[in-house]
Amino acid sequence: MRRFRVHNTFAALDVGTSKVACFVGRCDGRDGIEVLGMGVVPSEGMRSGAVSSVGVAAECIRASIAEAEASSNARVRSVVAGIAGGEVKSRPFQSELALGERSREIVPRDIIRLREKIRASTISGDEVLLHIEPQEYVIDGRTVSANPLGMWGIRIELNSLVVTASLAWVNNLRRSIQLAGVATTDLVLEPLASADAVFDDDERMLGAALIDMGGGTSDVALFQRGAIRSSVVISLGGELVTRDLAMVLRAPMSAAEDLKVRVGLVHTALGDEEETVEVAGIGETPTRTIPVSLVGEIIRARIEEILEQVAAVLDAKTFREPLAGGIVLTGGASKMKGLLPLAQRILRMPTRCGYPRRVTGVPELLGSPEHATGMGLLRRASTLYQNSGSGAGSSVPNVWHWLKERWKELG
Repeated sequence: MRRFRVHNTFAALDVGTSKVACFVGRCDGRDGIEVLGMGVVPSEGMRSGAVSSVGVAAECIRASIAEAEASSNARVRSVVAGIAGGEVKSRPFQSELALGERSREIVPRDIIRLREKIRASTISGDEVLLHIEPQEYVIDGRTVSANPLGMWGIRIELNSLVVTASLAWVNNLRRSIQLAGVATTDLVLEPLASADAVFDDDERMLGAALIDMGGGTSDVALFQRGAIRSSVVISLGGELVTRDLAMVLRAPMSAAEDLKVRVGLVHTALGDEEETVEVAGIGETPTRTIPVSLVGEIIRARIEEILEQVAAVLDAKTFREPLAGGIVLTGGASKMKGLLPLAQRILRMPTRCGYPRRVTGVPELLGSPEHATGMGLLRRASTLYQNSGSGAGSSVPNVWHWLKERWKELG
């Protein structure tokens, strides 16, 4: 039986349409995370962010966990997992609570009662509450900070974004993870996790849009004044680009994926019109030489469709202030050459690629936007681990952390 030598660790699991990735980390003592190991395997049993076969998905999850355990020499017993897809919904909600006839101090129980009112008003029998993301607290008509504890008033209101998911959707994912031999500590909306990994505080406060371009879907999350304001799922992702290339060029999916990353959004105005690239054929069909410009045109058609849908989402939202922080692109598809200038033209905002921040230990993660979600999930796992008081150097949770844990119990 294998003896695991590394302890005081936590783990995250990113179950996507194109890959399943497990990460094992520990706190580095400087508000960052040291990644000790990772396991990445091709995804099967998933479609558009949802489990399509519990047994097949469980095998992929088990394989990724085994790789992560082997590379980190640590045991994975539980994970914080990401969730996304069309059955995940978000909507704004306001709840209010009368504190009494006379002004008094706001205590943790008041915030819990606000949450209970939100749950009772918004959650149906076939839904699971994932998050209540506070946007503003209003005390006696005045907007206050994100933490109202200790303040005085007669009435308190909470403006929040409520995130729910289909009960079946959640249970299929939880069951797949359980069959892989580990427990699910928490489920986190993937755009929230990605934002944790790639955003800085100024972008959250000034206003920015995160576009996480995954294999099966593209997730759009809008932030202003330090809080998430909206989250929308677009059912188009990088896997469709790969499929377009494979169909038009009559090439294997693996060769199409390589072309997508290696060639990207190249067009003749930027290079040699005679430049060519070799592409493998299907089965015994011989390798062919095709113009690079043709690859770029195929990719561009689908990417423009995705970006136009993102632009429609942004145009449909009413913002208090402009998104001064611009656009942050992340996810595996965001690595394509030429994507940033195209996105900036279509979305009409400054655009950058989002890479995981405050991460050490595995060099290939530092420049890997495709692992932004995984690193954000690992950061959430780190927070839960430290707040539990179980790790070396962790302290007794303060009142606000205690409150968050009680919220999860109620959710």
